[in-house]
Amino acid sequence: MTPPDFDPYQFFVLASSLVEQQNAPEEVLRTAISRAYYSAFLTARDKLFGLDEGALKTVRKTIERQMSKRNFARGSHNLIIFVVKQQNSTLGNQLGQLRDHRVIADYKRGEQAVTDATGFFKIDGINYGAG
Repeated sequence: MTPPDFDPYQFFVLASSLVEQQNAPEEVLRTAISRAYYSAFLTARDKLFGLDEGALKTVRKTIERQMSKRNFARGSHNLIIFVVKQQNSTLGNQLGQLRDHRVIADYKRGEQAVTDATGFFKIDGINYGAG
């Protein structure tokens, strides 16, 4: 018997529980931001293209041409954000913002990446579970 597939929503559950910790240190909040992004990214990717990587491969070049025409940076994460924006610009923008926060949380040292962790779970007034 095969184990059930991992549900990316569990990353969000983890992220929410990390943010709710009282006086959580910066590394915990940075981890929460990263997990929240990957929850959203993987959910979007799977909803758009299913769990079969072949579906994405068959349309990748077509989508990348469309991205190029609109001066949209290439890359697997940008591809998913681009497709989401085509279907729902608000949601696509939110996913892009969350990705930007994730990049700061994962790579930017010396920058105050985490000032109010619940703010990273609340984009354009939509509450993503924390706070």
